[in-house]
Amino acid sequence: MARSTNFVDPEVYRNEFLRQSVLKFDVFNQATGGAIRLVNIPGEMEANGGTFNTPVRFKRNYDLAAQNDEANPATAATPTAIVQGEGVNPRSYRRLYTKATYDEIKTGFYSSNDYSAQLGRQYADEMMTDLRKIAIAAAVASVDSADTTDGTTASADIHVLDLARGSAAGSKVTATLAYLNRMLYKMGDAQTDIISLIAPSQIGYDLKNDSMSSYVTENVAGFVVNTGMVATLGRPLLEVDDSSLSTTLTSSYYTERALLGLGVGAITVKVVEIDDINEDYVDSKEIPYWTWRQNYIAEVEVLGMKWKTTVNPTITELGTAANWDENYENHREFPIVKLVVNSTL
Repeated sequence: MARSTNFVDPEVYRNEFLRQSVLKFDVFNQATGGAIRLVNIPGEMEANGGTFNTPVRFKRNYDLAAQNDEANPATAATPTAIVQGEGVNPRSYRRLYTKATYDEIKTGFYSSNDYSAQLGRQYADEMMTDLRKIAIAAAVASVDSADTTDGTTASADIHVLDLARGSAAGSKVTATLAYLNRMLYKMGDAQTDIISLIAPSQIGYDLKNDSMSSYVTENVAGFVVNTGMVATLGRPLLEVDDSSLSTTLTSSYYTERALLGLGVGAITVKVVEIDDINEDYVDSKEIPYWTWRQNYIAEVEVLGMKWKTTVNPTITELGTAANWDENYENHREFPIVKLVVNSTL
């Protein structure tokens, strides 16, 4: 049976939850240079007012220009339509969930406002972490799925440079400046489109060791950002120890770790709906407790890719390459590349 506890004030909670999430999303988005965009639509609408329309994505057309020769009409440009990109962005229904007894609630808190604000801050932190996991899982799966050069011509692992040594019989292959440069050239002449790097801290360690000339390390929203490093070719490196970036093999094999290179708008994860917080009182045990649930819906967009399968996917399903497919005319429109290596640590 649901009833009020006087511990969580919905207005205080919601204001803190939305304020903190918008603030943290802004910091994260700036740190990635816009390569990964976390967007809290209800939060921004509440903060700034106005209405929201889902943007329409269009595929880029090529070969629209040709010689204008009236004497030879056969050389005229072939007319093509500009059409909306295929596929629907997947939406994942997410939930934040907490339970506490009376004693746990009262310990360390002096008022319902204190508890409400703290719950809002922690839920905002956890939602950002959750959306970051979704973004990285989708990025890894998408780059593994991309296997055509022009939408039709097959070219396996078109944006993946896999140098990792499997068996522990030989030396580990660690990340270096030279390997990073080779990874960028997977984009051909569009390599400058890759503006940010994401990798586990173990790869960050190896890149710093490879070139210690000049770098600056900052802590932004709970993760490490390195800028101005020769070892990252001038691109910011976000160190995130996410499970999607590491693959643990059998005991006789080295762990494989991935470094991602991302272009502007490569991944967008939008919170498109946030329900009101739900509170329940549970009196079925000797010590009663309260629960709070915050439901939200996250929509995932990967530039140049389309979703192929299930409704309401889990993070595991979003991180499965077979669930994504190409939606580009040329592989350069898909601004994600991946380097797979081992690591010293």
